[in-house]
Amino acid sequence: MALLPASAPAVKGDSVAYRGLTAQDRAIKLVADRAGRVKRGKFSAVTACGGRFKPFTGEFAFRAPLDRSRPGRFRDEGTSLDSDGTFTGRYRWDIKGKRKGKRGITGRLSVSIVFREDGRKYATCTAEDVAYSVKSGRHFG
Repeated sequence: MALLPASAPAVKGDSVAYRGLTAQDRAIKLVADRAGRVKRGKFSAVTACGGRFKPFTGEFAFRAPLDRSRPGRFRDEGTSLDSDGTFTGRYRWDIKGKRKGKRGITGRLSVSIVFREDGRKYATCTAEDVAYSVKSGRHFG
């Protein structure tokens, strides 16, 4: 995922893109409407895994309707399932953010991924309370 400069706004119709990094130096992108309500986003997180498994980087995406989204703050919790018939990964996320000035949003995210093979759990990978900050070159109000 390529990270564009935070000062370059991406505006498409009624959407404004916010880009930045997590505390893990991973890219994060949020998209808000003109009123400042976050509508969707995507991010990645490096997780610590149980047992003998190495850290795993999970990709997460969320879309409206969010659990809560208003101009000053947002929050979303969700799950997705990825499977190839033998292996499955259930991805769970909790992301929240709060407006920081007119051009920024700061927040925290937590994720977990449970991996199964033929229905049997073999690894759980998590990242808890990871901070992030995003900015846009465009402001509201």
